[in-house]
Amino acid sequence: MKTDNQLTEALKNIDKLLTMNPDSSFYHQQQGVLLGLLGKHKNAKQALEKSASLDENNLQTLIHLARIDAVEGNVNQAIERIQVK
Repeated sequence: MKTDNQLTEALKNIDKLLTMNPDSSFYHQQQGVLLGLLGKHKNAKQALEKSASLDENNLQTLIHLARIDAVEGNVNQAIERIQVK
């Protein structure tokens, strides 16, 4: 498992990439994943929702959003996200 320092460093790198390419669904997805691993679920969800808005067919993003829904206790919403696609 990565340490918080490694995750934070990776997040800094993704943030830099996002300044160069703010319309990258993949970079927003990666930002969301890193934020989630750091326990920042609200920010992670925002990044993942941005990713989904940029590419509604990004299934990895939808899976991560569903996982956050489940962690937040919104199991039905998590199931709906997965079933939509």
